[in-house]
Amino acid sequence: MSSSETVEIISRLIVELKPEVAEKVSGEARLQSEIGLTSVEIIDLVIAAEDEFKIEIPDDDTGELMDVTVIGLARRVEALINA
Repeated sequence: MSSSETVEIISRLIVELKPEVAEKVSGEARLQSEIGLTSVEIIDLVIAAEDEFKIEIPDDDTGELMDVTVIGLARRVEALINA
């Protein structure tokens, strides 16, 4: 799976979670400060990503992911897939 595919899937998960932010979602957008996801929605996104990619994101990482970019989350997911 390529990085762009991972970004596309995560972007889709964000829009499925909160459709009204669709126009704000881009690879460079930050989850909380730019897209507008709440901390609870980010946790829901992490769970959705775990299910989608069949990985487990450690709870310790969730705090670091609160205002990461979509690309940043995609990189973390890819690192876990390739671990």
